[in-house]
Amino acid sequence: MATTWHHLARRSAIPVAGYLFTSVPRESKTASCEAPAPKVEAHQTEKHSPPHHAKAGMVGGGDDQGFFHGLFPRRQLWQPKVEYPLWDHDWDGKRIPPSGDKESDRKRERELRKSGVTRHIILIRHGQYDEAHKEDEKRILTPLGRGQADLTGKRLAEMVNGIEENENFGPCNVKVLHVSDMARAKETADIIAKHLPGVERSDPDPMLNEGR
Repeated sequence: MATTWHHLARRSAIPVAGYLFTSVPRESKTASCEAPAPKVEAHQTEKHSPPHHAKAGMVGGGDDQGFFHGLFPRRQLWQPKVEYPLWDHDWDGKRIPPSGDKESDRKRERELRKSGVTRHIILIRHGQYDEAHKEDEKRILTPLGRGQADLTGKRLAEMVNGIEENENFGPCNVKVLHVSDMARAKETADIIAKHLPGVERSDPDPMLNEGR
């Protein structure tokens, strides 16, 4: 499950996806479907699903239910427990039931996010750069762009280290910094990395370059 850091979206001070940080992956479950039927009936229409279901799974039933938007038999439609776009907090079936004590449940959820098996992916855009040149090596950060990168590094350091005086702001386990092979992204990463001495850095990856 990914965590969104809305503090990074402040346009005036902090740039927001040139490279990313990752930590430990979480297991996920997938489901397969049968092959879609080749024939589509134009007169059959889609029906709305109920807002909540006790168990996730395929709708099932017979072929008389028609097709889902003309794509495949409706009986093959995967039906989640919670209606889209609501989030199913028990998506893997392993969530501990509420105890009835809201404060106790809240602390338990925070501890799970802190020490459980999760993945944090923080996307950061490069700082402002010189667009007057066509050559990538000349499209480096402006003074404002370097300042943006520096503020971002300081904010990330706070997130990684946490705040000792505030038990609700514990450390975030960031393990590696990935960056594209573009000059402006690498310069931004260099500035940010100065604030994160304990975070591993991977080699610049051309597959992360803009336009790919």
